[in-house]
Amino acid sequence: MKLHKNFIRIIFLMTLFLITSSFCSQKFFLSEFSTDQTNSILHLNPIASVKSLTSYTPHPTIDIDLDSDFGPSVYDFNGSGTINDPYRIEDFNITEKASNLIDIQDTTVYFKISNCWLRGNNFIGIRLRNIKHAIIENNIINNCSDGIKLDFANSNITIKNNTCEYNTNYGVNLGGSDNNTIQNNTIRHNDNDGLLLLDSENNTIINNTITNNRYGVYLDGDGAYLNLNRVINNTITNHTDYGINVQHGNDTIITNNTISHNSKFGINLRYGENNTITRNTILYHTSMPGISVSYMSNCTFVDNTLSNNRYGIKLEGYCINHTISNNSISNSTFCGLYLESNANNTRVTWNEFYYNYLGSRQAEDHGENNTFCFNYWNEWTNDSDYDGFTNPYPLRGSTYNNDSCPRAYPYRKHGPIEIWQDSDFETLRIPGQGTSEEPYLIENYYFNESTIRGAIFIKDTTKYFIIRNNVITGGDIHNGLWLQNVADENISNNLIHRSYVGICIDSTNLTNIQANTICYNNNQGISSSYCNHNYIRDNIIFNNTGTGFHISQDKYSKIYGNNISNHSHSGIWLTNCQYTDVQHNEIFDNEINGFYIYDSSYNTLKFNNIHDNEKMGIHLWNKSYSNDIWYNNFTRNSEYGIYLYDQTSNNSISNNSISFNQVDGIYFYKSSYNNISFNEIVGNSQTGIHFTECSEYNNIFGNTIKNHNHNGISLANSNDNIFTNNTIHLSIQNGIIIISGSNNKIQWNNFLENNVGGKQASDSGTSNTVTKNYWNEWRIPDTNTDGFVDGYYGLWGTTDNKDLYPLITPVLPILYLHYLTTPVVLSPNGGETLSGAITIHWYAAIDSKDHPVTYEVYYSSDGGTTWNLISADLTSHNFNWDTTSVTNGANYFIKVEANCSTGLSKIDTSDSPFSVQNIISTTTTATTTTITTTTATASTTTQPSSVTTSTSATSTSTSGPQLESPYNWNYTLISLLIVTIFMTIKRRKDS
Repeated sequence: MKLHKNFIRIIFLMTLFLITSSFCSQKFFLSEFSTDQTNSILHLNPIASVKSLTSYTPHPTIDIDLDSDFGPSVYDFNGSGTINDPYRIEDFNITEKASNLIDIQDTTVYFKISNCWLRGNNFIGIRLRNIKHAIIENNIINNCSDGIKLDFANSNITIKNNTCEYNTNYGVNLGGSDNNTIQNNTIRHNDNDGLLLLDSENNTIINNTITNNRYGVYLDGDGAYLNLNRVINNTITNHTDYGINVQHGNDTIITNNTISHNSKFGINLRYGENNTITRNTILYHTSMPGISVSYMSNCTFVDNTLSNNRYGIKLEGYCINHTISNNSISNSTFCGLYLESNANNTRVTWNEFYYNYLGSRQAEDHGENNTFCFNYWNEWTNDSDYDGFTNPYPLRGSTYNNDSCPRAYPYRKHGPIEIWQDSDFETLRIPGQGTSEEPYLIENYYFNESTIRGAIFIKDTTKYFIIRNNVITGGDIHNGLWLQNVADENISNNLIHRSYVGICIDSTNLTNIQANTICYNNNQGISSSYCNHNYIRDNIIFNNTGTGFHISQDKYSKIYGNNISNHSHSGIWLTNCQYTDVQHNEIFDNEINGFYIYDSSYNTLKFNNIHDNEKMGIHLWNKSYSNDIWYNNFTRNSEYGIYLYDQTSNNSISNNSISFNQVDGIYFYKSSYNNISFNEIVGNSQTGIHFTECSEYNNIFGNTIKNHNHNGISLANSNDNIFTNNTIHLSIQNGIIIISGSNNKIQWNNFLENNVGGKQASDSGTSNTVTKNYWNEWRIPDTNTDGFVDGYYGLWGTTDNKDLYPLITPVLPILYLHYLTTPVVLSPNGGETLSGAITIHWYAAIDSKDHPVTYEVYYSSDGGTTWNLISADLTSHNFNWDTTSVTNGANYFIKVEANCSTGLSKIDTSDSPFSVQNIISTTTTATTTTITTTTATASTTTQPSSVTTSTSATSTSTSGPQLESPYNWNYTLISLLIVTIFMTIKRRKDS
């Protein structure tokens, strides 16, 4: 009945498994199935989890001492005992309380024990002794003393895919057995060790899951020394003692294991030498070290991750000549790395220390002759010179040692990488799949070694890859990063320095180079040639010996938001490039040019700030044509803001700010057919725009050119250029000077206060046209109200050229400069004799930004020495003044001061003195009569021809509003028209 109940239970559980497996592709494992027959706990093997108990054939214990016992004379197992046809002990269910379940010794044939369920009571599941060729595979072994025991002199045994659990001694026990492989087993809940190797050498323990035993893996030479064992890629967790314990072990390799949550040490090494502990993850040993070492020498601890242990690594008890490198040690509850007094001659390099003992005890050294260098300490990261290192780091401990050259960045050391084809990513174990969703990933390394091709060299690949968060140096003579004929890669957040070229990309497309710091390289920061559609953005590129960024033969690249400075040549250099888009870069403090364009066309430069470079802000040279240079700032460069040289043509230079450069704003040399428009060219030390050596057919339109120490515009040996609608203001010498050249046309420009006290233009060329310009000192009279001053404006120079139609009001480009024109006093303007109430007239001052303008009117009776306010805050262009309020005199002047709402101010006064003559009467009637008579007399006073009509009109009567002369009505209409035009343009511009 009991057997029947157990059988029903098994059928029920298997049915449940089949139902649930339809919803999940993963295997479900059954465990802790109780049976009254054995009075024990059974655990189904994950490998055979769907196999029912009845699928095993009941079998008595097996005891073999001779090769012939496998054959028909005793057991008659399938097979012939050869390597290709071993004897097969398989599919048996063996339960025994009185002896070992399978016991084989002293045989030479090949055999295999597989798919058996072995359950015993304090006896061994499988015992081999003096066996040379065997496979133990896919068995479930539980409730024995030892699950599997290789007792003595066994070799070439493979133990794989077994489950050894709930045994009262060891899961797997090797004694005196060499050259065996323990692979892919589950070893758990055994009362003593999961896996014991005693006096056994050259064994490989790989890919096992070892949990919840006393020790996980225990290797012991038992007084002698065991050699050359390998513990690889295992999961070793939750043991009541050590995760891995190696005693008297030499040349042991422990690598790629996950060792966590063991009650004592993660790894304990005691007595031995030349052991290698690498690439392990060792976590949560909160009362003991992650790695403890004593009485050991010449061991290597590399690339391990140790976190949340009491000590990350602790060396004690006569430890000498160890290497601790490239480990990450973090969040240790007492100390990250602890070297006791007898831990000597240890090299601690290239490790990362994070927040150990809350950052106050990262490492402690009490030994002798220990060397610390190139480690990263998370609280010690200042890198003021961008060499990747910071100041010496002081260690705790009695030796007062320090890290002599700590790193400022938390990356692990890595040797050079060379990839020549797609398959090399896999060969070098680069993580990732090479797809756009899961690219290959090279990150968080410190490369300080290189081959002749560089620290990282990748060529002729088609896979997606990312290189990020690394520190890369090629050692001054090799490249940091060199890519050839690759695509779809991303290079981001790296520090690339101390190489020959920081990043070199050849025939490489669709590259994204973003947010890197590239500095102190012996040639270019970035070199790109024969590339298309690359995106270089947000990088900091500085202090490279050559050029910050040199691009040759590229097309369709985007260079956005980079900070490029302090190079011995140029910030950016384009050679034979097309369709490059350069925007929002900061380029400054380079020893030659900010931007150098050579033989390159159809490129766009917008919104860049190019300043404080030792020569030119931007230099276009050698047939560079059809480039658009818009909305940039070129300022404080030591020579020229923009320099066009040698057949540079058809470029558009528009809406830039070109200011305070030490020579000229824009310089042309043999450059023609360029369009220079709407730029603000201000405060350059010599000339605003300078043309030399056959620079022809350029169109200069709508620019504001002001405050230059020499000339606003200068032409020498340059012909057929057109200058229109420019505002040229406050040049100390000429607004424009033509030293030599012909057929240049200067028209519809504003010349304001250039060469104060002299003419604003000079022409010594031939056949140049100067017409219809506004000259601020030459704006009246316009008696026929046609908008032109009645007299011509004469230019200086040998040609005796003239502007025959000078404008009385500025032209529209003045709107691009905040400028207030001078109010012009019209009357009284000098020579008049006035009496009674008169009207003071003046031309309106025009604010180029349409700000409100108010006026203050003053008189002086002493020739301008002192001034008296007549009225303030006026908004009209005239004011009625009663001259009877002042004394008679012949030395009067009127002053009108215009003020805009933002503080600009302009003043004009009468050109010469006028007289005030009022007759004072003792009676009111007589006074009235006298005033009337005097007024009548004043109306007949002879005046200069240019103001006679105006004076007569304003002096004929003192009663009622006065009618202005046709001159003033026409002026008012013209002023209203101008204001209307300005307001219309402003509204369109604002909209």
